[in-house]
Amino acid sequence: MDAPALDVAGLSMTYGSGPGAVRALREVGLRLQRGTFTALMGPSGSGKSTFLNCAAGLERPVAGSITIGGRTLPTDEAEATLFRRERIGIVFQNLNLLPYLSARQNVELPLRLAGHQVPRDLARDLLDQVGLVDRVSSLPAEMSGGQQQRVAIARALVTRPDVLFADEPTGALDSRTARNVLGILRGAADRMGQTVVMVTHDPVAAAYADQVVFLADGRIAGQMVNPTPEAVASQMTHLDQLIPALSGAGA
Repeated sequence: MDAPALDVAGLSMTYGSGPGAVRALREVGLRLQRGTFTALMGPSGSGKSTFLNCAAGLERPVAGSITIGGRTLPTDEAEATLFRRERIGIVFQNLNLLPYLSARQNVELPLRLAGHQVPRDLARDLLDQVGLVDRVSSLPAEMSGGQQQRVAIARALVTRPDVLFADEPTGALDSRTARNVLGILRGAADRMGQTVVMVTHDPVAAAYADQVVFLADGRIAGQMVNPTPEAVASQMTHLDQLIPALSGAGA
């Protein structure tokens, strides 16, 4: 059997020290198979963004292991940077597209930074898959927010990463554009076998995923397979009542 795309065990993260320390993650474990789409949800401060940052190698946890595609995430920063470039794709909420590069050049950038030769039509093919083949030469300022988000997704996919992490990818989009972006992420899992992990606060967005993992007070507080917007919204309501009990248990 192939190794899981993502295998996280005993992940813990604390900010600060002493009485004022904040335990953002408390021994979180999660294993995701290839070609799956998982949404992470939880109240503000539940640890979902911290989990994404640690699992993607952007922050170093205080404890736990992170294995991506059968390889352990390096602790050395230089090695971790190279690892991220080749094995991890990230779509940030603020996109981070370079304004002076065209859509094609932005998509090709991760490969160029890693020192790889860029296949001639790869960027064009990816932009075609996200519906932007006609904007290959456009600069970010010449595109809408939704088009820029689709460029960012194509860029995250260019290295064929083991895991694609997306941080609130529809947070700044109108509902129609958000549906388009979510459909692309869904298609990446279904047609490309891509593993997608998405942080979201929106039950409608979460319903595009195969499963939803709920976090509360730095712990996994539940999972839901084949989610619907109504079921997700109901579970989120219950989490507000669960947090005081969890906080007392961790005191």
